[in-house]
Amino acid sequence: MNSETRKQIWVAFKIWIIAVLINAVCGTAIIAILFTSYANLDIFSTGLLFGSIISFPIFILILIIIKTSCSCTYGKMIFLNVLVAGVLLTILASILFFYQTGFDRLSVDLSLCSCLSAIVSICTQYKPLLKLEKITQS
Repeated sequence: MNSETRKQIWVAFKIWIIAVLINAVCGTAIIAILFTSYANLDIFSTGLLFGSIISFPIFILILIIIKTSCSCTYGKMIFLNVLVAGVLLTILASILFFYQTGFDRLSVDLSLCSCLSAIVSICTQYKPLLKLEKITQS
Protein backbone atom coordinates (compact mmCIF):
# COMPACT_ATOMS: atom_id res chain seq x y z
CA MET A 1 0.00 0.00 0.00
CA ASN A 2 1.51 3.31 -1.04
CA SER A 3 1.50 6.49 1.02
CA GLU A 4 -1.24 8.07 -1.12
CA THR A 5 -3.67 5.26 -0.28
CA ARG A 6 -2.72 5.38 3.40
CA LYS A 7 -3.43 9.11 3.55
CA GLN A 8 -6.79 8.64 1.82
CA ILE A 9 -7.73 5.88 4.29
CA TRP A 10 -6.62 8.08 7.19
CA VAL A 11 -8.76 11.03 6.05
CA ALA A 12 -11.81 8.79 5.50
CA PHE A 13 -11.24 7.15 8.90
CA LYS A 14 -11.04 10.54 10.66
CA ILE A 15 -14.26 11.65 8.96
CA TRP A 16 -15.99 8.46 10.10
CA ILE A 17 -14.74 8.57 13.71
CA ILE A 18 -15.55 12.25 14.16
CA ALA A 19 -19.05 11.71 12.74
CA VAL A 20 -19.71 8.73 15.03
CA LEU A 21 -18.54 10.66 18.11
CA ILE A 22 -20.54 13.79 17.28
CA ASN A 23 -23.59 11.69 16.50
CA ALA A 24 -23.33 9.81 19.81
CA VAL A 25 -22.93 13.01 21.84
CA CYS A 26 -25.69 14.84 19.98
CA GLY A 27 -28.02 11.82 20.06
CA THR A 28 -27.44 11.38 23.79
CA ALA A 29 -28.25 15.05 24.36
CA ILE A 30 -31.47 14.79 22.33
CA ILE A 31 -32.60 11.68 24.18
CA ALA A 32 -31.66 13.20 27.54
CA ILE A 33 -33.69 16.33 26.75
CA LEU A 34 -36.75 14.42 25.54
CA PHE A 35 -36.55 11.62 28.12
CA THR A 36 -34.81 12.96 31.21
CA SER A 37 -34.75 9.54 32.85
CA TYR A 38 -32.35 8.21 30.19
CA ALA A 39 -29.53 10.68 30.73
CA ASN A 40 -26.74 8.19 31.41
CA LEU A 41 -23.74 6.58 29.79
CA ASP A 42 -25.72 3.59 28.50
CA ILE A 43 -27.33 5.79 25.87
CA PHE A 44 -23.93 7.19 24.82
CA SER A 45 -22.30 3.76 24.53
CA THR A 46 -25.32 2.39 22.68
CA GLY A 47 -25.15 5.35 20.32
CA LEU A 48 -21.45 4.69 19.71
CA LEU A 49 -22.12 1.01 19.05
CA PHE A 50 -25.08 1.48 16.70
CA GLY A 51 -23.49 4.50 15.05
CA SER A 52 -20.30 2.56 14.32
CA ILE A 53 -22.09 -0.48 12.97
CA ILE A 54 -24.58 1.39 10.82
CA SER A 55 -22.08 3.90 9.45
CA PHE A 56 -19.22 1.51 8.69
CA PRO A 57 -20.47 0.92 5.11
CA ILE A 58 -20.56 4.71 4.71
CA PHE A 59 -16.89 4.80 5.73
CA ILE A 60 -16.07 2.32 2.95
CA LEU A 61 -18.11 4.27 0.38
CA ILE A 62 -16.54 7.58 1.43
CA LEU A 63 -13.11 6.02 0.98
CA ILE A 64 -14.09 4.88 -2.53
CA ILE A 65 -15.42 8.37 -3.30
CA ILE A 66 -12.19 9.95 -2.05
CA LYS A 67 -10.07 7.60 -4.17
CA THR A 68 -12.21 8.21 -7.26
CA SER A 69 -12.36 11.97 -6.72
CA CYS A 70 -8.60 12.25 -6.29
CA SER A 71 -8.02 10.54 -9.62
CA CYS A 72 -10.72 12.40 -11.58
CA THR A 73 -11.20 15.87 -10.10
CA TYR A 74 -9.27 18.63 -8.40
CA GLY A 75 -9.13 20.67 -5.20
CA LYS A 76 -12.45 21.83 -3.88
CA MET A 77 -14.36 19.37 -6.06
CA ILE A 78 -12.88 16.52 -3.99
CA PHE A 79 -14.28 18.16 -0.86
CA LEU A 80 -17.63 18.87 -2.51
CA ASN A 81 -17.96 15.29 -3.79
CA VAL A 82 -17.24 13.89 -0.35
CA LEU A 83 -19.60 16.36 1.36
CA VAL A 84 -22.56 15.71 -0.93
CA ALA A 85 -22.03 11.95 -0.96
CA GLY A 86 -21.56 11.87 2.82
CA VAL A 87 -24.80 13.72 3.49
CA LEU A 88 -26.78 11.64 0.98
CA LEU A 89 -25.39 8.38 2.37
CA THR A 90 -26.20 9.54 5.91
CA ILE A 91 -29.79 10.31 4.93
CA LEU A 92 -30.08 6.90 3.27
CA ALA A 93 -28.66 5.12 6.32
CA SER A 94 -31.03 7.03 8.63
CA ILE A 95 -34.04 6.14 6.51
CA LEU A 96 -33.07 2.47 6.44
CA PHE A 97 -32.43 2.39 10.19
CA PHE A 98 -35.65 4.12 11.16
CA TYR A 99 -37.66 2.13 8.62
CA GLN A 100 -36.70 -0.96 10.61
CA THR A 101 -37.22 0.58 14.04
CA GLY A 102 -40.25 2.75 13.29
CA PHE A 103 -40.54 6.45 12.48
CA ASP A 104 -41.55 8.96 15.14
CA ARG A 105 -40.59 12.43 16.33
CA LEU A 106 -37.37 11.14 17.85
CA SER A 107 -36.27 9.56 14.56
CA VAL A 108 -36.53 12.91 12.76
CA ASP A 109 -34.42 14.60 15.45
CA LEU A 110 -31.82 11.84 15.40
CA SER A 111 -31.70 11.89 11.59
CA LEU A 112 -31.00 15.62 11.63
CA CYS A 113 -28.33 14.97 14.26
CA SER A 114 -26.74 12.38 11.94
CA CYS A 115 -26.71 14.83 9.02
CA LEU A 116 -25.16 17.52 11.20
CA SER A 117 -22.52 15.01 12.32
CA ALA A 118 -21.68 14.14 8.72
CA ILE A 119 -21.40 17.78 7.67
CA VAL A 120 -19.25 18.78 10.62
CA SER A 121 -16.93 15.78 10.35
CA ILE A 122 -16.36 16.30 6.62
CA CYS A 123 -15.82 20.04 7.09
CA THR A 124 -13.16 19.36 9.74
CA GLN A 125 -11.22 17.48 7.07
CA TYR A 126 -11.35 20.25 4.46
CA LYS A 127 -7.61 20.94 4.36
CA PRO A 128 -6.58 17.27 4.47
CA LEU A 129 -8.94 16.60 1.55
CA LEU A 130 -7.34 19.42 -0.43
CA LYS A 131 -3.87 18.07 0.38
CA LEU A 132 -4.86 14.73 -1.15
CA GLU A 133 -5.04 16.41 -4.55
CA LYS A 134 -1.45 17.57 -4.26
CA ILE A 135 -0.30 14.07 -3.32
CA THR A 136 -2.13 12.50 -6.26
CA GLN A 137 -0.88 14.97 -8.83
CA SER A 138 2.77 15.05 -7.77
